[in-house]
Amino acid sequence: MTYDVTTSDRNALPKVTLVNENFWLYGSIPYGAYGSVVKDGTAYLFGQPSNHVIALAKVPVGSIEDKSKYQYWVNGQWTSSMPALNAANINIPNVSAGGQGTYFYSNYWKKWVWIGQAGISVSADFYITTADSITGPWESSAHFYQGQTGSYPLGAYTLQAHPGLHPSGTNVNEIYLTYTKNDAFAGTALYSMPLIHVQWN
Repeated sequence: MTYDVTTSDRNALPKVTLVNENFWLYGSIPYGAYGSVVKDGTAYLFGQPSNHVIALAKVPVGSIEDKSKYQYWVNGQWTSSMPALNAANINIPNVSAGGQGTYFYSNYWKKWVWIGQAGISVSADFYITTADSITGPWESSAHFYQGQTGSYPLGAYTLQAHPGLHPSGTNVNEIYLTYTKNDAFAGTALYSMPLIHVQWN
């Protein structure tokens, strides 16, 4: 996607190019759909198919569109052969609490971090897990913050961390969080997005 922020045309839209609509085929692991993070010139892409395993791939950031450059974490090592959807030993235990969330690398902690929601949940309960290596082992996820859940069905979802919102990025012992809050109002749904600032002890 290309967008000129300096344009004076108020109706200008970004230029979007479809690279390959079959990049990840139906019935394969959707790498990147569950989460992604970039560190030291490498993009790490997490995929969670319907069987709920969480698999990992990596690729140089300059080769995102080149499928031949991807490597996949299988049987405890990187391989250039993409595993099948039901392949054994692709799941990374404890790499999340199962729901939506955000992966990032904390320069302050010198650890990989995931913050997000439990797998089957519509409440504003935030969980965290960390690891020294992106491939694990990851700590068991821990609940650390409970926001106000909305009064409408699906009261809270899209729980995310925002390491890029702080001026010092991940070089500090704090993080911003958001989630979508869904309240009943006048017979319909009223959406809001709380912003939370967490300062770790």
